Amino acid sequence: AEEDLLRGVAARAVAEAERIRNDASRQRAESHGAEGGTDPLLASADLRDREARRLEEEARRADAQRRADEGRRLTADARLKRIAEVTRAAALAAASPQDKALQAPLGEALHDADPAVRAVASAAFARLGAASEESLLAAAQDPRPEVRRAAVQGILSARLGSAGAIDALRALSTDPDRDVRLD
Repeated sequence: AEEDLLRGVAARAVAEAERIRNDASRQRAESHGAEGGTDPLLASADLRDREARRLEEEARRADAQRRADEGRRLTADARLKRIAEVTRAAALAAASPQDKALQAPLGEALHDADPAVRAVASAAFARLGAASEESLLAAAQDPRPEVRRAAVQGILSARLGSAGAIDALRALSTDPDRDVRLD
C-alpha cells in the first residue's frame, strides 16, 4: 500500500510538472512578440518552469525512496529465508546426529555473512553435541558474541571434555561480552 502511494505521488508530480512546463512554453510563445522590458508573461513562464523542475526532482526522490524501501524489504526477506533454510538443515541433522552429510549445510552456515544465520547454525551444532565438536570450537572463535554464546552453550550441554573444548571455554571465560563469559 505504501509503495502504491509513493508511485501515485511520483506520477502526480511528474504529470503536474509536465502541465506546468507546457503552460510555461505556451506563455513564452505568447510573449515572444512583446516589446521592451521584462514581459510579465515571460517571467511567469520562468517561474513555472522552475516549479516544474522542482516537482520533477521531488518525483525522482520519491521514486528513489520507494526503490530503497523495496531493497530493504527484499534483504529482510532473503535473511529470513536463509535462517529458515538453516533451521531446516538443523532439524535434519538432529534427526541423524552421526550423519556427517546432514551436517554439511550447517558447517557452511557457520561461515555465512549474517551473524544471525551463524548463531542458528552454532545453536544447531550445540544440540548435536559431541558429533559436532569441531564446528562448535570454530563457532567459539566467531567475531560476533551471539555466535560465541551459542558455542559456549553447545560445548557445555554436550559436556565436551576434550583439550580443545576446555581451552575454548577457558578463553571464553574472559570474553569482552558479559553474556558470553562463564560467570
